Amino acid sequence: MSNRFNGLIPADIIHFYQRGGGTCAEEDELLWVIDHWPDSMMPASEQSAYQREVTSYEINYLRKIIKTIPTGRQKKLRNALNDLLCYLSDALHWQVPPEVVNQLKDKDLQWFDQLNQFAHQAGMLQDGYEAIRTQYIKVRPAVSSEFTALVIGLEVAPLSIEYLAHVLNEPSSIKQEGTSLYLDITHLAKKSKLQQKQHFTRYHLPLFVYRVLQDYYATTFANDKHSTLDHKNKKVTASQLVRKLNLYTPVTPFSLPELNAQKWHLRLQSVWLYRDNIVPSFLKDIRDPERHVAFNKPIIKTKEKHLALTAIYQKDWNENWFEGLSSKAKVNRWPHKTLRKTSLNSSQKPAPVPEWNPHNILPAMLFHYKADLIKYGGVIKKTLSDDTINAYTNIEQVFEDNPLPYEKTLDSDALHLWAHTVYDSLSNEGHQKYVHYLFRFMSHHPLTENLDISEFDPPTSTPSVDPNYLTLAELDEVINALLTQDTGEMMQRLFCAVACIIGYFAMLRRGEVLRLRIQDIFCYSTDKQQFHFDIRETTEGSTKNKSARMVHVVIPEEYACLVRMVIDIKQSASVNEPLIGFADEKMHSRQLHYLLPITRAIKAVAGEDVRFHHLRHSGIYLFMQQALHLAYEISPNETTDESYLPRLLSPSAIAKRFHYWVKTKHFSQYNDNLLLSEICQQIGHKYYSTTRWSYLHGIDWLYPFYRYGFGERQQREFNHNELKYLLRLSPTSNDLSRQLSLINTDYRDKMPSQKQQDAILLTEVTLKNWLFKASQKSTLSIPAVQDLPPTDSYDIARNDLASIWLSSCASCPSGHFLNDLLKQVRLGELNWKMFSLIWQRSGKHTYKPLTKKQKTALSLLPAFVLDSNNQAEFPLHIILACNSKNAQLITRVFRTHQWHWLSLDFEFVCNRKTNIQRQEALLKEQFMIKGDTYRCIKQSTGNSHLIITFKLKLNTKNKAKSQPSLDRGIYQHLHQFLTNFQSLQ
Repeated sequence: MSNRFNGLIPADIIHFYQRGGGTCAEEDELLWVIDHWPDSMMPASEQSAYQREVTSYEINYLRKIIKTIPTGRQKKLRNALNDLLCYLSDALHWQVPPEVVNQLKDKDLQWFDQLNQFAHQAGMLQDGYEAIRTQYIKVRPAVSSEFTALVIGLEVAPLSIEYLAHVLNEPSSIKQEGTSLYLDITHLAKKSKLQQKQHFTRYHLPLFVYRVLQDYYATTFANDKHSTLDHKNKKVTASQLVRKLNLYTPVTPFSLPELNAQKWHLRLQSVWLYRDNIVPSFLKDIRDPERHVAFNKPIIKTKEKHLALTAIYQKDWNENWFEGLSSKAKVNRWPHKTLRKTSLNSSQKPAPVPEWNPHNILPAMLFHYKADLIKYGGVIKKTLSDDTINAYTNIEQVFEDNPLPYEKTLDSDALHLWAHTVYDSLSNEGHQKYVHYLFRFMSHHPLTENLDISEFDPPTSTPSVDPNYLTLAELDEVINALLTQDTGEMMQRLFCAVACIIGYFAMLRRGEVLRLRIQDIFCYSTDKQQFHFDIRETTEGSTKNKSARMVHVVIPEEYACLVRMVIDIKQSASVNEPLIGFADEKMHSRQLHYLLPITRAIKAVAGEDVRFHHLRHSGIYLFMQQALHLAYEISPNETTDESYLPRLLSPSAIAKRFHYWVKTKHFSQYNDNLLLSEICQQIGHKYYSTTRWSYLHGIDWLYPFYRYGFGERQQREFNHNELKYLLRLSPTSNDLSRQLSLINTDYRDKMPSQKQQDAILLTEVTLKNWLFKASQKSTLSIPAVQDLPPTDSYDIARNDLASIWLSSCASCPSGHFLNDLLKQVRLGELNWKMFSLIWQRSGKHTYKPLTKKQKTALSLLPAFVLDSNNQAEFPLHIILACNSKNAQLITRVFRTHQWHWLSLDFEFVCNRKTNIQRQEALLKEQFMIKGDTYRCIKQSTGNSHLIITFKLKLNTKNKAKSQPSLDRGIYQHLHQFLTNFQSLQ
């Protein structure tokens, strides 16, 4: 047996097929296939116990062995092999050869054929349900488990009997956030050893189903709030639920035959297929809660958020760490060992937080990990004991021979190689579990968030999933913070904002954002909000699947203008230069200065569990929404209440985004499945199941599409009895008309006869706003974004972010020469390459504007002179006396990092009566530094004086050609900059 199949249990495979309503081979046959699975023939260097891939060699090897069996068991074993391959692909997301993909299609055809066999019964079930639903609303009998199960199965989703029973037994399944209602369903599949908390997913909960569930829970579990035993005794099992349904439906109004649990599930699915014409891929999504994972949005405290946003550009590293760093040095001290639970929870002075060490960040990382466990507890328990915390964190011996240098954290490949080296060296299962927990913490830490812990999941369990995404309102708040926090440099802020925008709308991974070159991005001249990105291998690395793709996007104007601004600023740059960053800026520097602030801003706005990669999650969710609106042609007002989203779901925005694909055809001319394939192509995935599991979280957002006409924002007819039930009025109540008049102005303005005769058209949102009193506060924090003028068009900016960025330049402290030069770059008077060279020689990201002392010194110096002769090679100079006072002023102003791109040339004009030896000594000792040159010229008349000429000291080997006009432009800007401070005299 292959070591990759350790832990693969045949019963889990059978259970998976049963939950989906399908058939599966017997346990003995599955076990035979697992036991005879060969080891991989891949090179040893490429083999891994965690590899999720089936090769054609392995399949052919098994088929040859099966052919040698001399009995009819051959057929059973072939079926078992096919079932196992489909399970690996569909449930565990393994990569399989093309022939297995075809088997998956065959499985789907078999499933679809089974649904067709229940078509007639599906119609009878729906008709009978409508009749009994009407009777229930009118009479209000005691609610039964079988009726409640049908309500869920026919109005929420066609869940299996096992999951229907699970919902009936869990009153906590109802989730209310403000006026929104959801049905949270915990996965029943066995969680892996490394998974701390069971996954759950989220369905939309219609108001009628909410009321029925409330009634059922109230009558079933009313008196057992303090008795676990009573609650357990009242639970209904899956087999009991089947028996109740089979007693309930053979009689009028259903008249249906009895079925087992598997066929009941098929019957429910058939209803949705024929009643709602649901796409088969989406039917599989809604029938199986284990195809997706949801998450809870955290409560963000405004004060803490604003405090965190002020620190997004804070540096907790030293720029000199990355020069000649050795990874072999060890750190013997582990500060987390001294951290105690009492020290954080008492009034004592808190333990000092250790600084990052360039040779090994693990001591500080373990300290942060332990501090979080003490402060926030575990995934399940809010408070952990000291013994548990120590067990989780006392693993430093694992890393003694494998330190993690700071530099490696910035290189995704190096970080993952280090993590695999550590993990593969562990033979103790306990150590593997605790190291995996640490890796999970590291994957959410801003410094090491590019660690993909799914690579360490056993291949016999579902891959790790990190569900989360940012709303467009949260994105807007992040971008505003990136642009306006004055602790960041001007170009740093712009690069951060654009990297964030591209990561979101182009659905890119962090490495793809950093490697994106100028030649890889194209903005359409006819529609400046429309872009396409060429994602491919560059000299800095390749895509995750080693394949190139072209991504087409539409970006709202307030964000698109920032992207265009970077393109315009860098129009003179090499097309091979990365879009994000200065010319020749190293990858590690771009990660630290442009991606790390984004991660910090995201965590401040959306919560600690959200990281840079969730920009990609968010963009994929937006893309899926746009694809659904393309296919269903529904108004965004019927599908979402996000204030920022409708204009990106408008017909014009969708037509622009998908024009590259549909061109002049209407979508109705395309096969539905082609749309899902195109989504995967744009994302860079092979299979929709991968996208569904890893990136599209929950299923509640799909309800307005797969149950069109019954979405909470879609208007429909309500009768009086139904409204009385939904509004918690008795069947004989006379208060309905009064409440409807308060709820709906159209109803209020009708004549009494019209109120009795006309249909009542409402949306569930309207009813819920009244029922839950919309004034109540939501359980979620709403991002504090400024009031903006509404717009339905993506090509009209909601707010002028470009002006916000430019105005922040005006608020920068005076004495910032690079900011002054940046204006000339934007005007086209200075090319990007020259600007980058000056930036590099000015301290790069350590550049500081002139200090108060420097400004004062400038005001005490004589005027700077710019030669009027345009042919002069070095036109800028200053004439002053050669004395100690002027030497101190020159040193104070120009002997700092921001002027390393300038060299000073000294020419001492000496009167023949002057003691030249003394003046030369003063010049060399107080004016000059190593590398400076000087000349001494004697004159017979006039005072002695010193001429200091300023020369550009740039790395000319990187300059394509000498451009005297550009050089003179720099001198002119420098002269104007320095002269501004001369007026202080």
